[in-house]
Amino acid sequence: MIHLDTNILIATTINDRLVMEKLAHLSREGISLGTSTIAWAEFCNGPLSPRERQRTEAIVRDHFLEFTQEDAQFSAELFNAGGRRRGSNVDCMIAASAITRKHALLTKNTKDFTRFESQGLVLEPLN
Repeated sequence: MIHLDTNILIATTINDRLVMEKLAHLSREGISLGTSTIAWAEFCNGPLSPRERQRTEAIVRDHFLEFTQEDAQFSAELFNAGGRRRGSNVDCMIAASAITRKHALLTKNTKDFTRFESQGLVLEPLN
């Protein structure tokens, strides 16, 4: 399974060509797409129409991965190891959710997530 970051979810609402091609390719390869409940909550903050939400739900296909106690503890470790950077807590939670499940993360914002590669995060290339 490939974990989708919030910015990938948002890109589906505007039919971002590169993102849509990547998601179609992964789907053709039989790779499931999912997202953490943290990324989904961030996505639902909108602005978002019901139609946009439904279209993105169809892409994720009910693969909403709950944020567990293990994820919470690991996310705190990532946050503390990263210098407790202001505004990075959600990225730590999304990274932890992917790492604990051994899923790659697809994001348009690799610069915020490369620091987690030493902790086991695998970034799926967009192109």
